[in-house]
Amino acid sequence: MSIPATSAKFASLGALPHGARVGTSSQRRRAQLKALRPDIEAVEFRGNVDTRLRKLGEGQVDAILLAAAGLDRLEKTVWIRERFEPIHFCPAAGQGSLGIETRQDDSETIAALAFLNDPDTRFAITAERTALAALGGGCQVPIGIYCRPYIGPDAQDTVEIFGVVADPATGQTIRAYEKASREATDPESLGRFVAQRLMHDGAGALMQLTGHSLAGEPQ
Repeated sequence: MSIPATSAKFASLGALPHGARVGTSSQRRRAQLKALRPDIEAVEFRGNVDTRLRKLGEGQVDAILLAAAGLDRLEKTVWIRERFEPIHFCPAAGQGSLGIETRQDDSETIAALAFLNDPDTRFAITAERTALAALGGGCQVPIGIYCRPYIGPDAQDTVEIFGVVADPATGQTIRAYEKASREATDPESLGRFVAQRLMHDGAGALMQLTGHSLAGEPQ
């Protein structure tokens, strides 16, 4: 999962000029953008993917930030100029995943769909959603959580998880990162650990400052 920047004129975020306008409707992306490029203006940008791409083509903004999953599925990757790693732009918990609903007691349907389950995705999404729940976050809260199989030296059966709580107004970010063995760690424990790391490093105070409350804390 990655968050790409799309632009009609510029090849990367770094190539955008001072004062450039970047469209996004996400508080989480707005905050992380400000942390990377405080000189850039984040512009409220809504609509489906086609609408946003049309507005970009019309020159309403210099670039936009979108979820890579949507552009990949719609086969519109020609618009992508740069894909960001989660260390810079951490996605929302569960972003890019697909789920299937059944009745809880419908064992026949559940058994028939079992082959569609992807163990890596289930592990990652469980860890991400556990972390989000521990932080008390919802879809409008500037929190990013992303878990994936680790790619690197001694990567066998290892996962990594990224977490961020951010302030869209100032660009201040609290980040956490952890690697763990799949065999030695269950996804719920990994999610709770990352949430605790974020809280320990000041996420609670930052959330209160931005007008949101974490689990167990009053508004």
